[in-house]
Amino acid sequence: MNYFVNRNIGEVTRYNHEECGDKRQRLYVTREQRGWKFHCHNCAPKFSGFHYDKSLPDPLETVEIVRRIGEQQISQIKNTIDLPEDMCYELPDAALAWLYKYGIRDDEIELHRIGWSDNLRRLILPVVDNQTRRLTYWQGRSFTKGQPKYVNTSLRSANPLFVCGSNPPVVFVEDILSAIKVGRVAIGIALLGSYFKREALKYVDNKSYIWLDNDKRMACIKLCSDLSTLQGFPVKGIYTERDPKEYSEEEIRKLIH
Repeated sequence: MNYFVNRNIGEVTRYNHEECGDKRQRLYVTREQRGWKFHCHNCAPKFSGFHYDKSLPDPLETVEIVRRIGEQQISQIKNTIDLPEDMCYELPDAALAWLYKYGIRDDEIELHRIGWSDNLRRLILPVVDNQTRRLTYWQGRSFTKGQPKYVNTSLRSANPLFVCGSNPPVVFVEDILSAIKVGRVAIGIALLGSYFKREALKYVDNKSYIWLDNDKRMACIKLCSDLSTLQGFPVKGIYTERDPKEYSEEEIRKLIH
């Protein structure tokens, strides 16, 4: 994977992406102020990300750096996925402050194996399939100005869900932290986005809720209507001004019971 990253900030250089079979130069590498953004338009979102390095070394020095990041991303094309090699469980203050801001407890951080990659400069939130216990997805959250806030990596063949909790009812939310908070009093299922995946249908029962972020209110109304028609029983929506993760355990309990 001999990627020679262009020198000029803002310039895009195109390459063939041999790992996914692309021969139309659909892999774009963009030089940015604080590093390089790379995105393959042939196998996206499987190979897409950002490498942060404010020192901006000479392009020839970046070959091994981009290869290392790329190998972590491209492993999913072989239907496997790995966490960053340098992932550790000592979180920097900025990452801990973000988790604590939403009331995520230390025991929940440990239970869900939330970690940190210093190479990527990101908090790593893993998602493991509940049945196979196989890693299917991880999300990297950056706290560095100038980086994309989130990078998502998933198995090519999977439409992952993050499931937390065991006591009904089932509440579908968008993100991992919201599912953790809801999972304290119910079954919180993160859709890892705002659209409803086919894999989520098996969790829908006659007392299920959809609770999307406030800016997805109309999408939530339509989704509840469509699911109610499909399932033959009402699926209710929860509509709040703040995201689910911003509510206390007691507030969540009142909203869903």
